[in-house]
Amino acid sequence: MFVLETLLQQKVAEQIEKANQYRDINQEKYFEVLEAAWALYPIPKENYADAYHLAKEIFSRHLQNREINQAERWLHEMIRNSNTLQHHECDCQFNEAKFLYESGDQEQALILFRKLVRRFGMAYLETEGTQYKEFYLKYK
Repeated sequence: MFVLETLLQQKVAEQIEKANQYRDINQEKYFEVLEAAWALYPIPKENYADAYHLAKEIFSRHLQNREINQAERWLHEMIRNSNTLQHHECDCQFNEAKFLYESGDQEQALILFRKLVRRFGMAYLETEGTQYKEFYLKYK
């Protein structure tokens, strides 16, 4: 895993801070600035742990907005990063389960939720909105 040089990390952080000014008032500008921050990461981006967190933020917001195609793109960025760095595997699986649930593939979502609960108990489902927990408990 590579660590970004301080100056580059500072530029990424500034972009994220700038994006947060638009988070609740202008979604288009919010995503535009976050994607500009993403573009600052050197290629291959999956070598940087911080890139995972930025991709997750973008994914989560698209999923919250029910923008399934965009959410899927960022989920793939998260998975690529997780596979390369061998970390965040469970977090990535949880987000994949949420994506499957929101995109209508509840059967596959339930399979992933079950795997996560077997490995980690209800921890992931307890920290997120109640809809995923209720879904799991209904069909477990």
